[in-house]
This record gives sequence, structure tokens and C-alpha cells, in this order.
Amino acid sequence: MVDPAAMARLALYVRRRRTQLELSGAAAAKRAGVSIATWTNVEGEKSWPKPVTAARICKCLDWTADSIDRVLDGNEPVLIDTGQAVPAPAEGDPWTRDLEKAAGDLEQAAREIRSALETMRRSPPPGR
Repeated sequence: MVDPAAMARLALYVRRRRTQLELSGAAAAKRAGVSIATWTNVEGEKSWPKPVTAARICKCLDWTADSIDRVLDGNEPVLIDTGQAVPAPAEGDPWTRDLEKAAGDLEQAAREIRSALETMRRSPPPGR
């Protein structure tokens, strides 16, 4: 079982790098040769990529082949062209705060939708 904190770190690094490369999730998945669902699962902290998938993601993001393993070990991914580690997001980094706010907004919207669906399920159909 992969540490949830490592999954969260990987998701953050992947989203950040994809954004730097100006790729949508679908474009990144296509470039990596993986399904959109696979890409979404990695960015959504739902699954850790298998070795072949990890290698494809690293190549897509211009990271060294061991970068995802480095994240698992608590380190940063490394860019192929510079050999430099990708700096960890700073605490309170505006980009990170924006992601956290967006995640909170989405969670709130999901709660509201679930509540509305539950209300609709309990209500009799119109005209009955």
C-alpha cells in the first residue's frame, strides 16, 4: 500500500508540471500513451501508477525515469534537461492555495449535488 501522503505529493507534482507544460489532462494522457482515467486517477490521488505507466508519465513530463520512485521516497522529481530536482511547493504557495480552494469548492458542490439527489429520490414524482 502506498502512503497517502506520497500519492498527494505525486498528484501535486504531476498537476503542477502538466500545467507548466500547458497540457490538459487529456492531452497529457495522450502524450504519455495512457488512458484519461489512468491520468485522472494519478492526479486525483486514487492510484499509484504501475511501473510501465510511471515511466510513460515521467517521459511525458520530461522527468527522469526514476522521478516517481523519488517522490515515493519523499524526494522531488528531476527534470531530464537540467538534471535539477523540481522544488517542492512552498507552504502557502499561491498555486497550491488555488488548488486547495478549488478542491474544497468541488467537495462542497459534490455535497450539494448529493443532497439534491437524495431530496429528489425521497420526493414523489410530479402528478402522483
